[in-house]
Amino acid sequence: MADSYTPWNKEIKMKKYSRLKSIFSISLLLFILAVFHLYAEMESGSGGEPWAFLKTGVGARAIGMGGAFVAISDDSTAVYWNPAGLGLLKKRSLTIMHALPYWNPTDMGTHQYFSLCYPTTSGNFGGSLNFFRIGDIEYTEEVFGGFEFLGKTDTDTEWALSFSYGLGLPDHSFNDGGEPKVFLGTTGRFMGQRLMGLSATGSGADLGIIMPIKIKNGLFETLKLGYILKYNSSRSWSENDEYIEPATMGWQLGASLGFNNIINLPSEKLKATLALSVIKTSENSPKAIAAGIELKILEVILARLGGQLKEYNNSLTFGLGFVFPYSQLDYALAFEKMATRHQMSLNINL
Repeated sequence: MADSYTPWNKEIKMKKYSRLKSIFSISLLLFILAVFHLYAEMESGSGGEPWAFLKTGVGARAIGMGGAFVAISDDSTAVYWNPAGLGLLKKRSLTIMHALPYWNPTDMGTHQYFSLCYPTTSGNFGGSLNFFRIGDIEYTEEVFGGFEFLGKTDTDTEWALSFSYGLGLPDHSFNDGGEPKVFLGTTGRFMGQRLMGLSATGSGADLGIIMPIKIKNGLFETLKLGYILKYNSSRSWSENDEYIEPATMGWQLGASLGFNNIINLPSEKLKATLALSVIKTSENSPKAIAAGIELKILEVILARLGGQLKEYNNSLTFGLGFVFPYSQLDYALAFEKMATRHQMSLNINL
């Protein structure tokens, strides 16, 4: 008789072991995030902020919601916004983005982004290429307290290559097919910039977490909490080792709330997602508040409104999206103090 209970006892032990392992992993990550968050708050750096192009955001959907995306991150742009979101994806996802200020790409520059997520039974992998370019930058020199143009121009090119991994815990196989209670993710990246004949390289890493909370209510669907810690290394320019820009550490904390069936008619549905984020890009930068809303109409049309409150540069954003079989096309318009940005994204799910 005792032998007949062996498989059952073994399954119970495996479930208990899996839960303990999940609890330990989550607790360890939360501890690491808390320690580094405190470090990011207390550390005071000096000098400028390197890799500024990585702070502008990617994806027309996220930009249309004001950049309040750290708790959503449910497409392949999660490589940028929060790698924990990769664990939410059940299909291969590809995102292609093109952005430019105004309608003339020579006014300030262009921004391209490409990302891919590939789900596996051991977690989801992602990668992205982020490319930014500004042309016709004029050489100047300081003369008698002012600047004189030298008649030469150059191009500023910046890029970042990222690799990410995200998964959900507890594992489905040890949780009777239940939903994961928390999603974890990490990103590593390599970066480079070339300007005025000089070049610089660097690296960075992110740690992210998303915690979905199911709400048993006819109106509300899901509350999600998200957090990401972002680190970028210091850098020195070639042929100019005396000028070193310090490393930076920033973070984002956010929440999103899904409203299900706001209007439920025989052939019509209206859903909404509200999102809010607190953003701090580095130790020296002030905090920004980002907020956005997305309406899904008839399951095929998406309308967005968002914005950010910053110390120096508030922004207001609008967005539209259209859902097609296996794909989604998004557009965002961002009004900022320095520029008006237009952004197009195509997301493909296979």
